[in-house]
Amino acid sequence: MLKAQKATSSKSYHRIWHSYHTWCCEGGLPFRELDIPRILSFLQRGILLNLKLSSIKVQISALSVLFQTRLALHKSIKTFVQGVQHIRPPFRSPVPGWDLNLVLEALLDPPFEPMGSISESQLTKKVLFLVAISSARRVSELSALSCDEPFLIFHKDKAVLWTLPSFLPKVVSNFHVHQEIVVPTLCPDPKNEKERRLHKLDVVRALRWYVERSKHFRRSRSLFLLPVGPKRGQAASKATLARWIKETIRQAYLSKGKAPPLSVRAHSTRAVGASCALRNSASVEQICRAATWSSVHTFSKFYNIDTYSSAEAAFGRKVLHSVVQ
Repeated sequence: MLKAQKATSSKSYHRIWHSYHTWCCEGGLPFRELDIPRILSFLQRGILLNLKLSSIKVQISALSVLFQTRLALHKSIKTFVQGVQHIRPPFRSPVPGWDLNLVLEALLDPPFEPMGSISESQLTKKVLFLVAISSARRVSELSALSCDEPFLIFHKDKAVLWTLPSFLPKVVSNFHVHQEIVVPTLCPDPKNEKERRLHKLDVVRALRWYVERSKHFRRSRSLFLLPVGPKRGQAASKATLARWIKETIRQAYLSKGKAPPLSVRAHSTRAVGASCALRNSASVEQICRAATWSSVHTFSKFYNIDTYSSAEAAFGRKVLHSVVQ
């Protein structure tokens, strides 16, 4: 029963319980007694502290576990949440915060090429970014990949990766657990200069280079390793992988003489990669399976962004043209 919650959820819930306990003690209120008005006052305190709607919902979930009741179904709690939605509506940017085409173009040239001579740090970042953008997987999943068979198998036209058996995804279900990650080749037998340049974005090629060059310092079965420092060869943490993805985007912008975006999240690779795939005729079913979204609603509500709006602009252009005809 103690393992029913993932470690990250338990840590978050314990932090909220401690906060609620401290708040009750400061007001001389009984901590263990379930009282809806008191819980509403605690949630209102969160609003005064500028918590977002998502954070308020986590507090409700944590207190529901504490009091063993589904607080979210209580009429007063539901009304409170509706009020929060009105005064603090969730916002998601309709456009990407960075240009995927620019980053991919930068990966074709120094400091990300040629793979045989660039630093191991740059090689690691390039391979990580290509796997992240072509698979639309979370950083937690990327950190659970392995270089050993059968968790990484190279085929003629693709590479298939699996997370380690000990890894638990964000949602533990038959659909989400141990799904394979398939990354394809790109122009594996280039015939001209254009294909030779595109081949530099071949994820399978990048993985082969990385596995081969990391053999001499590898000290972990994890795929992505720390390339420098006293812990060289050990597995890179989730936080480190996220930082590397952001650094890759930043370096790509600088190499193209562009100012890097002010705020980039590693998690954005899921939205950018999936949205670009949709614009290039990938089916929604293919996208949801690749990114392990069990519902199309998840993609459309939280991840689909406008990567190309010229078609939509055509409508307004037609309207304006009608004025001068």
